[in-house]
Amino acid sequence: MRIIVASLLVVYFAVMGAMATTSKPLQMMVAMPFKLNPIWENPFQLDRALVEPVITLAIQDVKKRGLLNNTSIELHFKNTNCSDTLGPYYAVEAYCAKQLDVILGFANAYALAPVARLSGYWNQGVPLLTRMNGSYRYLGSTVIQLLALFNYKRVGFLYHNNQRRPTFGKSECYFQIYAIYNQLIKTAGWHTLPSVDFDQFFMTLSNYEELLKKVSMTANGKCVSIQSCSLRKRENCVKSDELF
Repeated sequence: MRIIVASLLVVYFAVMGAMATTSKPLQMMVAMPFKLNPIWENPFQLDRALVEPVITLAIQDVKKRGLLNNTSIELHFKNTNCSDTLGPYYAVEAYCAKQLDVILGFANAYALAPVARLSGYWNQGVPLLTRMNGSYRYLGSTVIQLLALFNYKRVGFLYHNNQRRPTFGKSECYFQIYAIYNQLIKTAGWHTLPSVDFDQFFMTLSNYEELLKKVSMTANGKCVSIQSCSLRKRENCVKSDELF
């Protein structure tokens, strides 16, 4: 992970270094919670203690290679607390104070989304949203190719969602499944796809067994896509193996 992040920053700073014409420091905001929030708020389990050493390592590497034309970097850590209000607020505040050249973050998709939409109009360097993980669209196209490879014709989806905590918004699993579902409908020409969501934090193994049987029947027992966002994923897979 450290190598990947360091490489990403090297590429980005190579561009910024080439653009730098003054000795003005690069203002970098790191938008992260200072403490780990529950997994339903922070699905990637990122906080300042985890990301700060990685960022420091990357900056040291970039400076060593001389990619910044002697431009210094000022780090500003902001405690977003996985809030979709605090995250955008800190970004706008830094922009208005002319202290925003680079943003690293966020740990929460709902905080990232409005900042990503706004940043393209700020004319700050390169207006790009760089993802560490692949896009949902590519995930969908990959699954379509796998289904075609195994000649699966009917698929059921079983995935975790914040059913009992709607204030936390849709889960990461929901967005992944939605991307697959959308591409199957639009690209592959599929019609109806059975899907069942559940809240993994209020489930038992017997509940999983019941849901797996239900989705299996709608998919003719051929293929059930299971998405769960925590250590309980192993329990899901064990129960799935028992049933199939």
